[in-house]
Amino acid sequence: MIRTTRARLLAVAAAVAVGTATLAACGTRVSEAERERYRAAVRPGAGTATPTTSPAGPAAPSDYPCGPGDAKGATDVGVTDESITIYTVQDISGPQPGLFKPSQDAMQGFVDHCNSLGGVNGRKLELVKKDSSFFEPRPPVEEACTKGFALVGSAILFDDQIVDVTAGCDLPVLPTMSTTSKHSNADNVIHAVPNPLTQWQAGPAYWFAEHHPKAVKRAATLYSDLPQTKNRALQQKSGYEQAGFRFVMRKSTPLNQLNWGPTVDELRSKKIGYVTVWSGLEDPANLMKEIKAQGVDIPIVDIQAQSYDPHFLAQAGPAAEGAYVGVSVHPLEEADSNRETATFIEWTEKAGGQPTALGAFTWSSGLLFAQAVKHLGSKVTRAGLLEYLRGVHKWDGEGIHAVGDPGANRLTQCYVLLQVRGGKFTRVFPDKGFECDPRFAAKVPDPEAQG
Repeated sequence: MIRTTRARLLAVAAAVAVGTATLAACGTRVSEAERERYRAAVRPGAGTATPTTSPAGPAAPSDYPCGPGDAKGATDVGVTDESITIYTVQDISGPQPGLFKPSQDAMQGFVDHCNSLGGVNGRKLELVKKDSSFFEPRPPVEEACTKGFALVGSAILFDDQIVDVTAGCDLPVLPTMSTTSKHSNADNVIHAVPNPLTQWQAGPAYWFAEHHPKAVKRAATLYSDLPQTKNRALQQKSGYEQAGFRFVMRKSTPLNQLNWGPTVDELRSKKIGYVTVWSGLEDPANLMKEIKAQGVDIPIVDIQAQSYDPHFLAQAGPAAEGAYVGVSVHPLEEADSNRETATFIEWTEKAGGQPTALGAFTWSSGLLFAQAVKHLGSKVTRAGLLEYLRGVHKWDGEGIHAVGDPGANRLTQCYVLLQVRGGKFTRVFPDKGFECDPRFAAKVPDPEAQG
């Protein structure tokens, strides 16, 4: 029973972690057929030949963070004349095998790409990959303290357990995301894509309110019966109410529920116009299948960013049609119009990985690290790295995601709204780029601070 409960907690907490970061696509296991369909969607021709340059243009502009140089000196832990050793740690094995493997693969792809351009100021990056196995994040991070220069692109579910370790050795941390306030707010943690638990991306809410004004007045939020998902549902509710939403239904549901009939009956009886679900990755797909089976007309089904994933499309099938999702990455399906997204996809696949939005955020962490190291020149120190990073207040990872404020740990004010059309994620709004407004980074209560 304890083991089962722990596994259930992990499944939900993982989805919550991804949703909190307004990103997507954690390490879901998909079939090779699904993988090939996804590759074809995000990069036409993928799998037939590996291009030597990204489809969107040259490998890198002249001011790119990676490139040749003559930096020298063993200036800090993990730094030599020829190389800089960095660690990356993800939950790979354990109750949810492969959960954050896309993050690890993206980090390997970034390092390979960067080194192919000459490293950073001529120093090659040496990547040490470690598995935190869900419940053992401290040992690999302790090793990083003594042998590595920084911790980059990590994705650790229980990241509050490593805060005292990294702070104790002044280790710079540039994670893919944070799942706890304790980690997110630590002085030595800088996010390329900030996801503070006191802000919520409410951009899609304003679009929904404008285009479906009646629907948003009868909104429903569903969440599995665990504190983590309830907290995220409350955060979203607070952020969306600032855009004019009125939630008339809040309901706790079992994790990985198979019988959604009674819940959909209730949605119908309450004339719900908007519904979202906070749970494991299977639940949004199963909910949509039941909605279609019963013929219930709900104008807005918001699957949340964790379902921006080929697994969702495969699971939901035709029932996925019409589902909305708001993201802050440049859509992977539009890689041909974005050089860095195309480069990320190319090199992640070369590393044997599946490109995902979560991986795109990892890639951005690597880029931000390289940018800081390039600025430091020969004198590369942990203290100098953190000082530089704290001064970075506009960052978009060379256009791979919307602009955020890493130095102040402030959420992006921008988003893209996608909808499933014809079996694939398609841009709805805006016509190009991102839609940005200070209102979109809504202030919301921190559930951890409230206990």
